[in-house]
Amino acid sequence: MLRSLLIPHDDRPRYGLPFAGDNNYLFDRIDCLDEPIPSHWFVSVDSKLEQETGAVSLTVEIDRHAPSKTKSMLFSATKDSLNSLPDRDWLSMYERRVA
Repeated sequence: MLRSLLIPHDDRPRYGLPFAGDNNYLFDRIDCLDEPIPSHWFVSVDSKLEQETGAVSLTVEIDRHAPSKTKSMLFSATKDSLNSLPDRDWLSMYERRVA
């Protein structure tokens, strides 16, 4: 997946690498693997996956024009390592159009 993110396939504007913060976050090295490594994923506490105890609040949408509209959700790590996050636990992101 990372390989496809590093190579633009369309004309959409891009900003940094997903999950890497922004362009101020510098990597010493990025290794692209042929197969995913089982990992613990943070999933919504509403998820049907078995989770560790304890939850963290993560920002999922920032409204820079009206900070009170910034949204957070509760997440918890999966109990078991998984090769990928099930489709139902991905968050939909959208591009906000400012008038």
